[in-house]
Amino acid sequence: DLDELIEWSYRDFSTGKLATIAKTVIMEAENGDSDAFVLISAATELLREQTIAVITDLEMPEDNTPIYLAGGLWQSEISKNLFINGSNGNALDVQESFNAPSIGAAKMALDAGKDSN
Repeated sequence: DLDELIEWSYRDFSTGKLATIAKTVIMEAENGDSDAFVLISAATELLREQTIAVITDLEMPEDNTPIYLAGGLWQSEISKNLFINGSNGNALDVQESFNAPSIGAAKMALDAGKDSN
């Protein structure tokens, strides 16, 4: 039941707990479960709106700012397509990352260290 799932996710909240259930919700959405699809759609649309807000605040072009996705939600073609195209069909410039996010963070830290010397 959808209400029980939402209540469960807020009880003793942790990101690890949500990541665990997210895999199941994604799988169910891919298998055609309409409630799971609604959850994935809502989460994806919220992340898209927040991403566009940051791009706008930074005065960057919405259709030409590269975006790299990281995390379990993006393992699903459903969520990736919903995020990229949105409900209005205006595509975001999502790029494929060839490295883990931690590698990018390490490179940025090294570059920042070089700049401070």
